Amino acid sequence: MVETQVLLGEPVTVVEEYKDWSRICAPWQPSRKDSRGYPGWIPSRDLASVCPPEPQFAVVTARRAELVEQQGSACALFAPWATILPVREILGTTVRVMLPGGTQATLNRDACVIRDSAYLSSFDIKAEELLVTAMTMLGIPHVLGGMTEAALDCSGLVHLACRVLGVQLPREAHDIAGAGNAVPIENAAEGDFYVFREPEKPIHHIGIVVSPPGTVLHTPGGGVTTIEQLDSDRLRTLMDVVTRLCS
Repeated sequence: MVETQVLLGEPVTVVEEYKDWSRICAPWQPSRKDSRGYPGWIPSRDLASVCPPEPQFAVVTARRAELVEQQGSACALFAPWATILPVREILGTTVRVMLPGGTQATLNRDACVIRDSAYLSSFDIKAEELLVTAMTMLGIPHVLGGMTEAALDCSGLVHLACRVLGVQLPREAHDIAGAGNAVPIENAAEGDFYVFREPEKPIHHIGIVVSPPGTVLHTPGGGVTTIEQLDSDRLRTLMDVVTRLCS
């Protein structure tokens, strides 16, 4: 079963190799399952050497961005939303970036934002920024473990929206719920996280508060990323606290 995905250029730590597979931990996806990052197996052919450090990064803000070789021919490669790649040079309307393994490509400047080396170290984001960023993925279908424009799950939407804005959140809903401040639900505000669980069971769903009470931006199972009013079943499982991350 696929529980998560790693994006192009995302660092991993190889723990073990077995035949054509590598057991890895993904440090950009914190998890209670492993202190080194979300654990899992990945085809070894999908791994490459680490890009050299650069003072700036390009963060993909489009649903996906086409990467083009320096010579100008398409290299049949796309960078999904929230992909982070080292910048070698800003060239007017394009950005030249480093790819895993040491090759280079360009992407359109309007498909990304440029961040400095302190990226993924800040928790200072605004509610409006978070909502606008997450709305990039409206209409994307739900698939458990999804982390791209092809498919998302509920925590993948929240995790990646925050990654675009420079915040490194855990990968799964129950860990995200513990990453911010717990606020009574009657004080919920735009940009907080609604959290859902059945009695005596683990947290199973998370979404972003659009307007309290009850309007949420989320990726529900069996549906697509949407903004909607919580129905009776969601209200039944809604926890009495929200998670607050935004200032």
